[in-house]
Amino acid sequence: MNSPRMKRFGQFLLVIFALVCVLMTAAFAEGDVEHTSFVWGTVASLLPPVAAIVLALITKEVYSSLFLGIIVGCFLYTNGSPIDAFQDFVSRLTSNAGGNMGILMFLVILGTMVALMIRAGGSKAYGDWAVSHIKTKSGALWSTFILAIVLGVDDYFNNLTTGNVMRPVTDGHHISRAKLSYMCDATAAPVCIMMPVSSWAAAVTGIIGNEEVGFQIFLKAIPYNYYAILTLVFIVVMTCLNIDYGPMRKHENNAAKGDLYTPLWEHKGEDIFYRTDHHWTSLGAYYGYTGLATALGYTPVPLNDYTETVRSTAFYGTVFSSSGVRWVRPDTISTYVPDDGITVASHTYDNKGNPVEEPRQLYDTSFLSVKDKYSMFLGGNQPLGVVKNANNPDGPRLLIIRDSYADSLVPFLTPHFSEIHLLDLRYYKLSIADYIAQNGIDQALVLYSVPNFVTDSNLLWIAK
Repeated sequence: MNSPRMKRFGQFLLVIFALVCVLMTAAFAEGDVEHTSFVWGTVASLLPPVAAIVLALITKEVYSSLFLGIIVGCFLYTNGSPIDAFQDFVSRLTSNAGGNMGILMFLVILGTMVALMIRAGGSKAYGDWAVSHIKTKSGALWSTFILAIVLGVDDYFNNLTTGNVMRPVTDGHHISRAKLSYMCDATAAPVCIMMPVSSWAAAVTGIIGNEEVGFQIFLKAIPYNYYAILTLVFIVVMTCLNIDYGPMRKHENNAAKGDLYTPLWEHKGEDIFYRTDHHWTSLGAYYGYTGLATALGYTPVPLNDYTETVRSTAFYGTVFSSSGVRWVRPDTISTYVPDDGITVASHTYDNKGNPVEEPRQLYDTSFLSVKDKYSMFLGGNQPLGVVKNANNPDGPRLLIIRDSYADSLVPFLTPHFSEIHLLDLRYYKLSIADYIAQNGIDQALVLYSVPNFVTDSNLLWIAK
């Protein structure tokens, strides 16, 4: 389901399949509902799990598919009666959930509130404000800790809100997502279990039965919550002394250098690499961009600020050509960043050694009609390319020493820079230091795929 069209088609199939299942049960209904279902002991009793599995494979929406499978099961159990099926569904839900219904409703409402806050730009606005006011890594950690204490009314709400709000801040100070997750989780429950006005206090009081006695017991038990107290003390000590150890130290070291591993690993279940090509997809390039932007000191543009545009659904890359396997389905090439106000120029030399400037495009769709469709990005390989953003004329200038992996990532970097200069050392043999000085470069980035980085001897030209 790589494109919006395919997603809509999958949703359409889901609805059609569910209607067919419901109509089948209604067609076999026997009128009045009996205690024994007409599918009892028959192959048709397997229809609910089959419906759930098929829908999950088609739509990749597990929870929705399970829900529809349950609905189909209720129709079968009640011999196709819609009213009785609904009543049976509600009855089973309440009897199985029991006293947890309140928690389930609370979590649904809570998740909705957090999603609305993110969609409305609240977390981004706070993140932008915090980035401009919180100047140190220690300040970012303390802000996370304090916000988690303030939101200690419920541990679920604490985790959801603190993580989403503080992520832009911690990203901006090269704090790993692993450490942010630990800070949120290790603060939420300990604070909530010791806060008199919290969901934990209400739960403990409710278990005792007598509200007054239960609340007194909760208060008197606070000094004996050794785990909660020691965990908070450990977080304070870890923050004050800047201590990291074990796997956490590895994640922090990666984040300090510009962590691409974490954002890619967090989305490993998505289509971040082409199946038939050695490059990452535009989606994978975006997640790589989030790590690079943070390392360069910029706040990444949220993905939901962009609209995916499908450029081709018939892409076969280098892996397909070299593998000999011919029965796999093609990849989809998509773009996200609009090219309004973006110009690209390629600088080469003619046969006599004279410089030649050739206009190119951020997305050259003419390549979509040839085999090398990936060259749609920037028009393929070139010794020297310059991307200019008329929408940010006063922005800094970036130099990227690159291979083709950079081509699909460059569009995501354009909002932050006035110019992006691209050098391919396989073809460019002049002094890098001189180029930086002559073109007023503010920041430099080396962006290679791992195989090229460890084998390309042309990288020695960086020292020239």
